Amino acid sequence: MVPFIESLPEPWVVGLTPPGPSVEEVCERARGAAQNILDSSVRAAREGPGLEIKGELAEGRAAHKLLDAARDADLLVVGTRGRGGFAGLLLGSVSQQCAHHAPCPLVIVPGPEDGR
Repeated sequence: MVPFIESLPEPWVVGLTPPGPSVEEVCERARGAAQNILDSSVRAAREGPGLEIKGELAEGRAAHKLLDAARDADLLVVGTRGRGGFAGLLLGSVSQQCAHHAPCPLVIVPGPEDGR
């Protein structure tokens, strides 16, 4: 007697090529989209008077990357919260980590969604 199989395994489980884009293609598309957002944000920020601004795309945990980048900075500026699931929090986890560990002065800027 053959046991009943409710569903077949995904194609890659049995050694077939998975459908759709590869993981590398998805990651490359995400990097491209992130770079576009970064480039447009830096362009908009440079419209301010006398600011030296540079943008750098980095992979990893946001708070760690920001704190590393701020080692030689005069000022670190972050938003109050990002895209985390706890919209009611006053500070997001990244801004809170930066507030506790910043190696330089820190400014936390509330976004328009904060109603201030």
